[in-house]
Amino acid sequence: PAPIPPPAPSQSSPPEQLQSMEMRSVLRKAGSPRKARRARLNPLVLLLDAALTGELEVVQQAVKEMNDPSQPNEEGITALHNAICG
Repeated sequence: PAPIPPPAPSQSSPPEQLQSMEMRSVLRKAGSPRKARRARLNPLVLLLDAALTGELEVVQQAVKEMNDPSQPNEEGITALHNAICG
């Protein structure tokens, strides 16, 4: 049988290289101003979820933002289906 080759050397960085890398936090510091950016969710997603969980106010708001509240998602599920079966 052929001899087993020795293991490859480790690919980790030497300690001096790790110390030179600057680490920055992605968390907001206490007291720093908030940015005005907000996530905007698809009204169909909101409608389907709100209908499933019975959140009437969210359903009403999502319907106002849609052309067709009977629109199904990619699986064919509608808000009415979620309201009845959820």
